[in-house]
Amino acid sequence: MLMEKFIKDFKNQKIREIYGRLKFFGLSLGMTYDGNMFELKSVKLGDSKEVLILEFDGGVLTLWNPKGIDIGHRYFEIKRASKIKWEWHLYGEEKTKHNKRFWIFKSFLSFIISITTNDDYLKSGLKFKLYKNAFEVL
Repeated sequence: MLMEKFIKDFKNQKIREIYGRLKFFGLSLGMTYDGNMFELKSVKLGDSKEVLILEFDGGVLTLWNPKGIDIGHRYFEIKRASKIKWEWHLYGEEKTKHNKRFWIFKSFLSFIISITTNDDYLKSGLKFKLYKNAFEVL
């Protein structure tokens, strides 16, 4: 699905609720059964037509050059993106710049080139499955 069609269909409520666990290149945000579930609240273009911004109830996901958007009965996936930035605030804390966290993935095709973060969870040496989709909601 093309990015513009996805945005239009979401805004016109032609797309069912998108809710579930977030995955970045096969890496789950949180543990499988820890209740870390997110609902997509809004969708918009960024400053350029190549940037897609997805606002979830727990954070904001920005994707540069997203390709291969697919929506099924129990999944939402984006096969590739040249850059992905996930931003959120620490859970249960006041939303300040001091407790804002981010993950930034830069990739070429489906291979991660670099990861930048200020979050200890991602710094812990987690393994990625590079053949997986750039982003998924399951």
